[in-house]
Amino acid sequence: MPTFGYVNPYRNKGVECENLALVCMDFRFRKKINELLSQAGYRDFDILAVPGASKAIIDDSHRQIVLNALKIAVSLHGIRRLIMVDHIDCGTYGGSSRFPGQVEEMAFHTERLHEAYQIIKSQYPMLEIVLMYIDWDKLQEIAAF
Repeated sequence: MPTFGYVNPYRNKGVECENLALVCMDFRFRKKINELLSQAGYRDFDILAVPGASKAIIDDSHRQIVLNALKIAVSLHGIRRLIMVDHIDCGTYGGSSRFPGQVEEMAFHTERLHEAYQIIKSQYPMLEIVLMYIDWDKLQEIAAF
């Protein structure tokens, strides 16, 4: 197996990271989300990729996984902001075919993101929470409330 060298700029620095990005595991959006979050000013962020992003918080059966990871991110990395990103055509939510159009699909994800926001905010009131939605050609912030 080949060895690949690189220079890690964080080698002798602390482990504090201001942001945690909760994203869906879907490979189709991962690279673009990373790029656009950086462009939006979120230069350093931990990433938690789970099926459905907001769905993993809303569903009782998966919520503890996210909460455990969030607890570690807060205690070890000192995160102060959670960035939740849902996306168009999410298979965990049934894909785009279950909606009449993109407007309805975005409205659905906005509701889910708001629901997930309430759950996280009740457990971590000190966290700033940023809600975002990515479709095929843009990433946009959703008003939290």
